[in-house]
Amino acid sequence: MSESEKLTAIVLAGGMGTRLATRVPDRPKVLAEVNGEPFIVKLLRQLVLAKIKQVVVCTGHRANEVEAAISDHFGNNNICFSREALPMGTGGALALAGEYVLEQYALVLNGDSFIQVDYQDLLMWHCAHGARVSLVVTSVENSGRFGNVTLGKTGRICEFSEKVEQSDNRGNLINAGVYLINKSILQTLSRTPNSSFEQEVLPKLIPDGVYGYISDRPFIDIGTPDSFDQADSFFNAKYPALGKYATM
Repeated sequence: MSESEKLTAIVLAGGMGTRLATRVPDRPKVLAEVNGEPFIVKLLRQLVLAKIKQVVVCTGHRANEVEAAISDHFGNNNICFSREALPMGTGGALALAGEYVLEQYALVLNGDSFIQVDYQDLLMWHCAHGARVSLVVTSVENSGRFGNVTLGKTGRICEFSEKVEQSDNRGNLINAGVYLINKSILQTLSRTPNSSFEQEVLPKLIPDGVYGYISDRPFIDIGTPDSFDQADSFFNAKYPALGKYATM
């Protein structure tokens, strides 16, 4: 068994995606089509190729549609759904999903961004640093709309900065939307509606050991109309191997 097979993956797919409504008014954001298939299918296919055997998808907004689309592509093998009755935010969604995590570590993916990661290497790096949470961080040209991550010499995160102008000179490392989290952290999260893991939980965990795993792989998010418009060409150029061939 590879190290990545020991992970439980959680995909955050419950958001409304209001900023993207002008491009995809008829469906949830994670079902926005990129190269002829829902965006979330590309995220799940990456997990399949990494041989991750247990996947939890957090659903909320139009949950029936999201769950049906995933089942159509992958069946129900190794995928379960953690459905929220009220908008829970990323913090509340992770708290609900925690009961499905069987392994010691949870691999968490935002449902509206993509970066290819060697999960086995991420897990070994996480353990070697004694981290409680590891974030995949990456460098982008314009980090202003994401907010910045400041790392110390050992890779430990010193600060999360709010969205700032690029001229702020705080660097251009951003949170790429992939986390490796100790199960013990999930067990402390509150099932509070509309709570943010990124804004409310992570900053408080910095003293306990939050680390940034730097990746130079191409990154995209589809959270705005402009970034969504670039998605087809991005995947054609950067990740052509993520074709329609992997199933759970």
